[in-house]
Amino acid sequence: MTIELTAETFDEFIRSSELPVLVDFWAPWCGPCKLIGPTIDYLSQQEDRLVTFAKVDVDKYPEMSVKYGFSTVPALILFRGGNMVERIKPQGFSSKSIEESIRTTLAEREL
Repeated sequence: MTIELTAETFDEFIRSSELPVLVDFWAPWCGPCKLIGPTIDYLSQQEDRLVTFAKVDVDKYPEMSVKYGFSTVPALILFRGGNMVERIKPQGFSSKSIEESIRTTLAEREL
């Protein structure tokens, strides 16, 4: 399940998660966001999850893009213990590509 976060719930959620949290910062008008959204939802339902998946609508919470330094969406950012670890940059929108990018980042950062 993908968790919908708000600006008010964001910090507490990513601080308290047992797993690293991959946040999909998206917007309803964004074509690539519409492509990647179902993939994120699919990955969030896998039993052997590496991370917890969450989403933030940057149209509703534009301050989040300023806080984490991105100007385009979708932006996939991995957090651990409340801190930003890395931007995930998959080679496409497939679940395999995104999962491989997550695994590589986790292994490189030893999370």
